[in-house]
Amino acid sequence: MGTDRLIDIFALMARHERDHPHGLSLCAVAAEITELSGAGIAITSKGDQATRLCTSNRIAGDLMNLEIAMGEGPGTEAGKSGLAVDEQNLLSSEASRWVIYTPQALAAGARAVFGFPVRIGAVRFGSLSLFRDQPGPLSELQSSNAYLMASVIGRSILAMQAGALRGGLASELEGQSN
Repeated sequence: MGTDRLIDIFALMARHERDHPHGLSLCAVAAEITELSGAGIAITSKGDQATRLCTSNRIAGDLMNLEIAMGEGPGTEAGKSGLAVDEQNLLSSEASRWVIYTPQALAAGARAVFGFPVRIGAVRFGSLSLFRDQPGPLSELQSSNAYLMASVIGRSILAMQAGALRGGLASELEGQSN
């Protein structure tokens, strides 16, 4: 994709928004641009309470629900720490940092999971969770595209808020600069 990656993301968003309006296309675009099996976006509010914005498919939805319910997983960790999370092989014994999430993620079909913080500057909005149905690392291009997509998601959240009713998303995001 080279230097035209941002243009490619916006073109994919325009294509997907015909079928999934109101920002729900973001997850489908994230999965497609990173060439992974699925994606989910969680928005966090005061106290790190996560809310699902969208998912690209059923497995991504199951994984997102699991992260929100259990409070652990790649997106949860990335959202809290502000750093990317890379778990290349959930089948390895080192993947046991998430005692509840890992076995259930494996049962759902995930073999590798990744999390990227969604933020603009110091203000954290949530996280982008990605998964693959085979173990393995992200390529340099996939990682770069995931970071770029997380940035686009942050700006999209701000754009959605610009048209929201008073007391909507803004009150949820209040105080999120860490």
